[in-house]
Order: sequence, then structure tokens, then C-alpha cells
Amino acid sequence: MNPNDSDPNDSDASRFTSAATDRRGERDLDDLLVHVARGDQDAFEALYDRMVGPVYGVIRRVLRDPSQSEEVAQEVLLEVWRTAARFDPAMGGAATWVTTIAHRRAIDRIRSTTYRPYPVHHGRRRAGAQDGRCQPPAR
Repeated sequence: MNPNDSDPNDSDASRFTSAATDRRGERDLDDLLVHVARGDQDAFEALYDRMVGPVYGVIRRVLRDPSQSEEVAQEVLLEVWRTAARFDPAMGGAATWVTTIAHRRAIDRIRSTTYRPYPVHHGRRRAGAQDGRCQPPAR
């Protein structure tokens, strides 16, 4: 076999193919988001199906709480529906635009006063306490 010929089973060749596929996929997302901006519900459904996993993943890494992450992911995707007209493909890809919104929303949730990822105890547990309450720190 000539070293310049590409073998379809070669991992390097498949890597280049997947990079081209990734670019096509990004353009598809851009097109979907442009259609969403026009109010196309089918385009939003397709965009939702492709982006709900990455959006949830970004948010979950920030918040760590599954239920908070699900709530924020829904808020983000609703925001995408409402603000899709602000997307400019010349400024970047749709996936980047959506995941940036997701990351910012997750940070906003952490900064909000309502965010509590885990129960907060403002003192030590009393030795032998059965009811799970904390006692104030010793002075």
C-alpha cells in the first residue's frame, strides 16, 4: 500500500472524517438556531434534543445538584427559544452560544440567595444527638 493512500479503517483517516462531521454538525446547529429565531417549533425541538445533554452537563459541573441543574437547564432552553434572534453565526457557533448561556445561568444561580446545594449546618453536631440538629458553636 502506498503511504499516501488513505485506508478507510485507519484511525487517522476516521479522525479527519469526524472533524469534518463535527463542522457540519455545528453548521446544522447554526441553521437550527436561525430557524428557531423565526419561531420554528420543529427546529427548536431538534435543537433541544441535540443540546439538552451538553447544557445539563455544563450546568451540573457548576451546580453539582441534579435537581437544581435540571431546573436551570430548562430555564436556559426556554431563554434560547425567547432570545434566538440575538444569535449571530458570524460571532460564533450555536453550541458555544447556548452553552455560554448555560454556564452564565449556573453562575447566576450560585450567586442567588436561593441556591442551597446541600443542607447547611451552622454549628457542630451535639454528641449523641439523635434528631440531627446542630448546636451553636461554643463561645
